[in-house]
Amino acid sequence: MTINKDKSLLLILNDFLISDCNWSLSIYYDIGYYLNIRICKMKKISVLFLIFMLTACAAPTRTDVDEFFVVSTGTIIPDSVPLFVDCLIDGFNQSHSGLTNFEVRQSMRSTGYRVETYTGSFNYLLVSADVFTDGRVVLHESSSAGWINTNGEKETFGHCMQNFESSIVKD
Repeated sequence: MTINKDKSLLLILNDFLISDCNWSLSIYYDIGYYLNIRICKMKKISVLFLIFMLTACAAPTRTDVDEFFVVSTGTIIPDSVPLFVDCLIDGFNQSHSGLTNFEVRQSMRSTGYRVETYTGSFNYLLVSADVFTDGRVVLHESSSAGWINTNGEKETFGHCMQNFESSIVKD
């Protein structure tokens, strides 16, 4: 297989994936032919796996509005915002067993706080709670949380809402 410098990466990859594997690493014809076919298939599979991994690594962020949906909303007393944030952080940390790798992060925003749960392995944002200084609270779930159980975070949000005697709306 020769690589032309004028070809784009996609064309080279396409040539590699659909090539008939006539190139050979064999010394003996009968053994080498078998090994050549196996090596060719393994390379094709590994390239496809690498492409899949690289495209799957594009985790959504909160700026990707179409990747998140509102799970529930509510209001709390504005004076209890810091206590509500503490309740969320403690509950989100307890939502997953110690055997799984999850991370809870808190960030201060100009309008309040944001508490988020990430998978530690792939750093995917799963659940995000916005707690505004005026008492509004919103729980968002990411589309990347499809296979991961986020019921713990949803229950925590509801539990914290009940503790601070507020109104809650489930969507």
